[in-house]
Amino acid sequence: MGVQIAARQDDRLQLSGDIETLLDLPARARTEGFSLAISDDSLIRGRDDPASNRSHFTVAVDGAAIIDIARDAQGDRLDIDWRIDWITLACGTDTLCPVDAQSVADDRQMTLDIGVRQAA
Repeated sequence: MGVQIAARQDDRLQLSGDIETLLDLPARARTEGFSLAISDDSLIRGRDDPASNRSHFTVAVDGAAIIDIARDAQGDRLDIDWRIDWITLACGTDTLCPVDAQSVADDRQMTLDIGVRQAA
């Protein structure tokens, strides 16, 4: 079935489908934008357009999911056709970005390096 994500007028994201919930967007997300990281390795960027009072989504990194963005008078809606284990919301301009070959030399890029330890 997948998940649909749509921005609401009350500074929330409505998730429906396999996941039914509301995510509150902090004020910082309205001014600086936000990112959605999805368990299939997709990264979605979201931003508000104050002139039209609509939210817009773009796919920053393609993962395994099939993602369609539907645009209408209320704003964008994400249709994610994939099994989702988790979704993470991060706000602001300093959210982590994936490292690619072109950005390795960029000092502004933050790298998240997580080590895994197993109990003996």
